[in-house]
Amino acid sequence: MKRVKASRLVGISMAAVVAMLAVTIVINVRSRTESDTAGKFGYINRDGTVVIPPQFDLAYSFSEGFAAVELDERTGYIDSTGRMVIDAIWTAGGPFNEGLAPVSSDGQFGFIGTEGVLVITPQFDRVGHFDGGIALVAQDGLYGYIDRQGEFVLPPQYESARSFSEGLAPVLIDEKFGYIDAEGTIVIPPSFDRAGDFSNGRAQVMSAARWGYIDRTGDMIIKPEFVDARPFADGLSPVQKGQRWGFANEDGELAIAPAFFKVKNFSDGIAPAKVEVDSLYGYIDRKGEWAINPQFQQAKPFSENLACVRWP
Repeated sequence: MKRVKASRLVGISMAAVVAMLAVTIVINVRSRTESDTAGKFGYINRDGTVVIPPQFDLAYSFSEGFAAVELDERTGYIDSTGRMVIDAIWTAGGPFNEGLAPVSSDGQFGFIGTEGVLVITPQFDRVGHFDGGIALVAQDGLYGYIDRQGEFVLPPQYESARSFSEGLAPVLIDEKFGYIDAEGTIVIPPSFDRAGDFSNGRAQVMSAARWGYIDRTGDMIIKPEFVDARPFADGLSPVQKGQRWGFANEDGELAIAPAFFKVKNFSDGIAPAKVEVDSLYGYIDRKGEWAINPQFQQAKPFSENLACVRWP
């Protein structure tokens, strides 16, 4: 893939959505000494082997072959070899979805394509990701949804909202969350205090200060009994009971006992976890045993066979 030159941006007008900054200055990934790697982000494979050495100030998971990374307060994108393929010129950036990634310039958000060229110019206060050709955006304190041309398909009207997932999006209506479809039709009436994304046909929702899970019809299929909860992935969901985190299966039964201070989603059969607030992250398997021993200050779930981690 060719590096993106600043000249390709000349004449492109500002008009669109998300979190990074445009393409003008070429910033190469610098070689760093061993002492420079302390506190830096890199990537490991499923065996825990370092694939992309620690060198980034911030880094994010791979999506559609790209990962956003930050160097010297500017964000660009690398490929799976660690090569910078979209130059680091943005103030912030998010993952690619459906060929578009959110980027930020001067506090406003828009989207770039896989060549690094602006497709939707920065003009929004906040943005989400594209799903089904629609992306969440915020303007003047209200949320709406745009298409791939940056045109509103649902004008800003919601005080709070999330991106679409599996064809539905949670929105705040009359101080309660419900779910709409891409036409803006209310599919699940607003009745929840908080609401999350759909994954594997179910979404986590809060009712009476406890989290449970609903299906796509809005029926509560896992009763609200958790202090906190996250979306399902690999058939398991992170759930909090008391002060500790474990994992529930799709029947709502605890598959991994709440024994951790913090956990993240499963991917490729393992999940990031740490035992105490001041301990390091490792990766556990579906039995709750260490697959990769604790050694990271931060760790994200695996994506496209690589996981982003930060060394102490």
